This record gives sequence, C-alpha cells and structure tokens, in this order.
Amino acid sequence: MIHIDSLYTKQIMNTPIQEFETYRNTPRMSKECSVLNWLKQNEITYPTLSKVIKDIFGIIATTKSTRIILCINSWLTCSLKNKFQRKY
Repeated sequence: MIHIDSLYTKQIMNTPIQEFETYRNTPRMSKECSVLNWLKQNEITYPTLSKVIKDIFGIIATTKSTRIILCINSWLTCSLKNKFQRKY
C-alpha cells in the first residue's frame, strides 16, 4: 500500500539567513543572463530573495510611471493656463 506522504516531495524550508547564505555561495550568473529569467528559474529556491527583487522592480516601475504622469499633467496644466490667459 502506498502511503499518501510518499506522493509529495518534502520541501525544506530555510530561514531567510540560510537562504541568503545559499545564494552567496552559488556561482554568479553571466552578464548575458537576464535578471528576470534568473528570478523565474530560482524563485522556488530563493522565495524571500525573489519577493525582495519583485518589490524593488515594482518600486522602480511605479516611480517611472508616477514621474511620467506628473510630467504630462504639468504640461497639460501649463498648456491650458496659457490658452485661458490669452483669451481673457
């Protein structure tokens, strides 16, 4: 008879410190390798690190988007002010 537990592989849960030590001891990726591809391949091995990387990339994308929106808003506002000032 097959025991249910044997059907599932047991995953060793490391602490963030153990995870970081494992990461530090792995060979570095080549410069040609994409960070996003590396993350996709290693997110199970390094769950905490992958969350941190996703948070950092999210901040950068949000910051850029926010700057773009603020610039466009500023340009439109200035453009509208100039149109109203000329008419009145």
